[in-house]
Amino acid sequence: MMYLYEDIPGMPIDFKFPPRYLSILKGDESLSIKPWWFVNNFPNNAQFFIKTLNGVGRSKKYLIPFAKVDDDGTGDIACFDGDDFSGDPRILFVGGDEPSHKLADMNWDTRYSEINFDAWLDRVLKNQPSR
Repeated sequence: MMYLYEDIPGMPIDFKFPPRYLSILKGDESLSIKPWWFVNNFPNNAQFFIKTLNGVGRSKKYLIPFAKVDDDGTGDIACFDGDDFSGDPRILFVGGDEPSHKLADMNWDTRYSEINFDAWLDRVLKNQPSR
């Protein structure tokens, strides 16, 4: 079952998830994105991230987290730009080591991002650890 934040108050009702993302969540496409993982596969984690980023963090831009990296680095969280209703939103990053209260002052226009989900996925797949 796909968890897409249906029960989160304040979730933008006009937001459209990218088609390829939905296809991957449905299991239509099998791939490994390690050390990343899709937070929507774990509803409790997904709820925690979205509430922390948009509630506690008070981000000026609505962030819809979809993936987290578990590596020796920052523990980044990749988020859809929830203010983009095009169906092809920009991907914004929040460092797992950043204090959530800093999000209220974040300038998302100058922050590192990916143009869309496909660009993010291409980068992740190119950086897969060798086996």
